Formats: sequence, C-alpha cells, structure tokens
Amino acid sequence: MTVEKEKQAGWKQKIIHEMNEYWLNFVFLAVVFSVMTLYSRLLMAEYHIAYLHYGFAVIQAAVLAKVILLAEVARVGRKYEEKPLILPTLYKTITFALRAWTDQFNDWFTIRSELAVAVYDAVQGAGMSFPFPQREVRLIRDEKR
Repeated sequence: MTVEKEKQAGWKQKIIHEMNEYWLNFVFLAVVFSVMTLYSRLLMAEYHIAYLHYGFAVIQAAVLAKVILLAEVARVGRKYEEKPLILPTLYKTITFALRAWTDQFNDWFTIRSELAVAVYDAVQGAGMSFPFPQREVRLIRDEKR
C-alpha cells in the first residue's frame, strides 16, 4: 500500500469513527430531550395547557451532538481528566460559555482570562452569584376538585 492510500484509509476510518460518535450522541440526546418534552407535555396537560414543542428536542439533540463532537476534536478539558469529575465539568462549562474568538492568537489566553474576570466582576457587581442549576416547580391546585 502506498503512503497516499494509507493516509486516505486513515481519513476514512477517522470520518467513520466520528460519524458513529455523532450518531450515538445524537440518538442518546434525542431520547433524553424527547422524554423531557413528553414529561413537560404531560405536566402541562394536567392543567389544560397546550405544549407543542416536540420538534425542538430533535433539533437541540443535533446541535448539542455536534458541539460535543467539536469539543472532542478540540480536546477541551483533557488536562483535567484525572481530577474529580466536577473539575472537568466546570472547566468545559466555563470554556463553552465564555468562548472568545480573536485574530490576535498570541494574546488569546490573556484575552480569555480578561473576559472571564470581567464577566465575574460584572456578575458580582450586580449583586448576583453563580448558583447551582436547580428547578422549582410550584403547583397550585384548585380547591373545587
């Protein structure tokens, strides 16, 4: 086999591998988001509220699966793999939330750091903080039932 054919075979295998990963992530996320959508519809139906956002689950799954694939290619968060799970999770969350694009590649780390500090200072200056994700659902029942 020539060197060119070996490179071509390597690219084909890489593309097949990445597409398999994409579809696996997509199917998993589509199922999770669809179940969440179904749960929301059932919850809203209890109170006679129409919930018709079925197609968004598939769109969200497709977009998020692509973001996950790009993060794997960019090797985001690999330096924290051996640390407790919370550290790579927080790092990846902050990295995606504060992704800065610049043409000044020599200053990219400085720009990203200054952006993160500015966002943190602005949030603290406004009297806010970064809470843990939570959801509060309050159900008000009709006493006539």
